[in-house]
Amino acid sequence: MLEDLFDLDCSVTTNRNAAPSEFVEVLIKEVDRAVELRRMKWWFTPAWFGSLKHRYTTFNARSEGVKESRLYKDAYRQKRCAVPVSGYFEWLKKGERKTPYLIRRGDDRPLFLAGIWDLWSGEDSVGKTIEQSSFAILTREADAQMSAIHHRQPLFINENQLGEWLFDTEMEVVDELMMSSRSLKLSAWPVSSRINNAQNKGVECNEVVGPASELDLVA
Repeated sequence: MLEDLFDLDCSVTTNRNAAPSEFVEVLIKEVDRAVELRRMKWWFTPAWFGSLKHRYTTFNARSEGVKESRLYKDAYRQKRCAVPVSGYFEWLKKGERKTPYLIRRGDDRPLFLAGIWDLWSGEDSVGKTIEQSSFAILTREADAQMSAIHHRQPLFINENQLGEWLFDTEMEVVDELMMSSRSLKLSAWPVSSRINNAQNKGVECNEVVGPASELDLVA
């Protein structure tokens, strides 16, 4: 799929249960409208931070405030990214019980989650220069159907919008793209609670334990 959209090497590491602070592949822009698939940490650290260790929770960023946020505004203007995934997990809470759901497209094509990224550079404790790319996924208020599972959801980018999202320098265009709705047919499958442990990475993480809910998402 990615090979059809971009001229790049798509050797993606399989991770059936990616968790914040882990490293995953992310699409970013390069010169001459080329696209790079770069492995990054899922925990955003701005380039201007003094250290990779910080007290902020930055694996997600609310799209409603990203333009004004001191943490995110520079990356939103200059370093937008897209995270290709086969699906993602969300948890439905009823009382004290939380049921994990695997949410995927009905046609099994990949989802592209909108994000922002940055490259941090500094020195370690012995003076050696280190660099780390990191990203955050943009989220928005859930649409009417998704809100039955959770009140927030990722910001999706359609395949034909990826070029604009990654490359456009006209912020009016980018803002409109972020705020616009997309019609997606998704399925939400209840899956094994094994995914609650981020160390579990096998096929059992996607084990379906009940019938799917079909979601006609306007996202």
